[in-house]
Amino acid sequence: MYKSRRKALPALPTHAEGVPEAVAETRYATLNGSVFLRGSVEADGSAIMFASDEQLQLLSTATTVFIDATFKTVPRLYYQLFTVFIQQDVFVFPVFYALMTSESCTVLCSVS
Repeated sequence: MYKSRRKALPALPTHAEGVPEAVAETRYATLNGSVFLRGSVEADGSAIMFASDEQLQLLSTATTVFIDATFKTVPRLYYQLFTVFIQQDVFVFPVFYALMTSESCTVLCSVS
């Protein structure tokens, strides 16, 4: 059973540059029928970004924004998971995710 499951899954990329194309072919590119994979950028490292349309709408109207960088629980190809949170009433929700290959936010600053 494990062997047939492994054969049915696509091969994992060996470099971060190949991840956007690999993810675009899977169910992880969408969330509840809308776009979730937003793309990738290359500048002083690379990043792959995720956010749904609803999350981006919440982010555009937010008055308070929090950020977090997680280093220990990311896929081996990446260095950190950068997350943007917004505050709604007394709750805080994640609305944007970026898997980054370097510690620098330069790669995200290059997004226009």
